[in-house]
Amino acid sequence: MIKPLLAAIVVAPALAAAAPIGPAIVKLWEQSCASCHGSEGDGDTRLGRAYGVGSFRDEEWQDRHDDAEIRRAIEEGKPTTRMRAFGDQLTADQVDGLVAFIRTFDPSPKRKVIKEPPVPPRQAIPKPLPPIAR
Repeated sequence: MIKPLLAAIVVAPALAAAAPIGPAIVKLWEQSCASCHGSEGDGDTRLGRAYGVGSFRDEEWQDRHDDAEIRRAIEEGKPTTRMRAFGDQLTADQVDGLVAFIRTFDPSPKRKVIKEPPVPPRQAIPKPLPPIAR
């Protein structure tokens, strides 16, 4: 009985890290981030324009910022900007989810994050066998 439990403890975090972004993260983005960064991550909102927010849809922005830097900005804020700290309000999983969500705005095909699980390809239905002659 201990082996399956141990396997669940070891495997579950790896599965969680690879999980697609769920509705809770999208809702968190809309409630906490979209007013400045926009629903589509382009920063094209009244506040985003006023604060000079950059676009997450810019491939160069995505190239210049690694996940650790994005995570740090969410948790600690950016002192020279209007980006405030959210580390005391969010769980580590929520911060990781927001980092992954920000990566979904990347237009580059080299770095794509799956928002929804892919639909498996439809299996071809085999043709019925001809009747056996007697």
